[in-house]
Amino acid sequence: MVHLRLVEDTTAEDRRAALREPSRPRAVMLDAGDVTHAATIVDVSRLGLRLRSRVCLPTRTEIVIDPPSHTELAPIRGFIVRQFIQPETEDCLYEYGVQFADVDDDQRHRWFLLLRQAA
Repeated sequence: MVHLRLVEDTTAEDRRAALREPSRPRAVMLDAGDVTHAATIVDVSRLGLRLRSRVCLPTRTEIVIDPPSHTELAPIRGFIVRQFIQPETEDCLYEYGVQFADVDDDQRHRWFLLLRQAA
């Protein structure tokens, strides 16, 4: 007799509508209202990306991400949909899930193709 047990090991943050691809760490600037902050891209999907920054921004904050230097990408708008504090760092390091907002499919696709590590 075989006993099967369903084990749910997928955390809520790993359930995504689009596959995430690792990105080479890329420095970008975030425009959040009247202030600009430095951030690093961790990974990218066709619907958004994951960033790390030393600045605390609340979820639902609308941001404009300026592309990495030496690229022909246009800035892209998004919303912070997830925030996590990296506990193993000396200083506070925040990790953000960003969902692209109201941008056309071509622009999202260009960001994805340029930033994914497999390219």
